[in-house]
Amino acid sequence: MRNRTRNCLVVAGLTVTAFAVLLGSFVRRQLLGVKQIRNLELFRLYAATLDEYYKAHGSFPCILSDATSAARWKVVRDGDDYWDFPVRYESRGQSFVLVSYGRDGRSDHLDYWHLRELNDNSPRARNICFAWDADQVMSDRGFHRCCGK
Repeated sequence: MRNRTRNCLVVAGLTVTAFAVLLGSFVRRQLLGVKQIRNLELFRLYAATLDEYYKAHGSFPCILSDATSAARWKVVRDGDDYWDFPVRYESRGQSFVLVSYGRDGRSDHLDYWHLRELNDNSPRARNICFAWDADQVMSDRGFHRCCGK
């Protein structure tokens, strides 16, 4: 009887452990998704700040901080993304490219200006949902790689 009780306890313990691991994996995935969506919203705020700068000066700034420091509102993560890495910003005066390197903080080695020129906004081309390490790319033409609408 003792062995049977002990076996039941072991099985119950393994079941609870397996459930906790699965639940933890689900929660972690959801939290990463929230970060990816928050990054999308942050890029929209950067874009609004850049547009405001453009309207006032007739061109986009050379560095992102010129726009964020002149903005009428405070940018929450000035120059960083929600993965805590610096945002890559490049301007050619009348156009810009904004890149978040994702969770790993490493570039996917894409030609971001080429993505801007292609301007393929179809969901198939731009969807990087659940690809936490993928580069998120936005330009003055909109999003080119992102998770969200």
